[in-house]
Order: sequence, then C-alpha cells, then structure tokens
Amino acid sequence: MRAKAFLKRGKPEAVRAIIGCVPDQPYHELLELRYVRRLRWRNVADALGYEERYVYKLHAKAIGMVEALLG
Repeated sequence: MRAKAFLKRGKPEAVRAIIGCVPDQPYHELLELRYVRRLRWRNVADALGYEERYVYKLHAKAIGMVEALLG
C-alpha cells in the first residue's frame, strides 16, 4: 500500500521520476495516465485500449513494481 500512497500524495516530480523507472511500457503508461494525468479508470482503459477489468490487473502488477523500486 505504500506505493499507492506515494503515487497519490507524493511530489509530482518524485512521482514522475519513479514512474519513469518502471521498465515495462504498459505499466509505465498506465501509471502515468492514472497518477500524473489523473484520469479515471474508464478513461485509462480507453486510452490503453483494454477492458477496465484488465487495467485493474495491470495496475496491481505496476504497483508491485513501484513497491520494489521504493524498497
């Protein structure tokens, strides 16, 4: 949960920097759309061309990546 709190409440520069370190493009893009551009889940799914349910699964994996980066 620490990663979600950081992405929601962290300084914008720090959030962009950590998202920039996420190596896989779909995860990186999802995090950018959700936490930098502040899009709703429906809009994130539309932008990525995925079903909303699938975006939730990708998000869980992306959060795991951020957790690993935060240590």
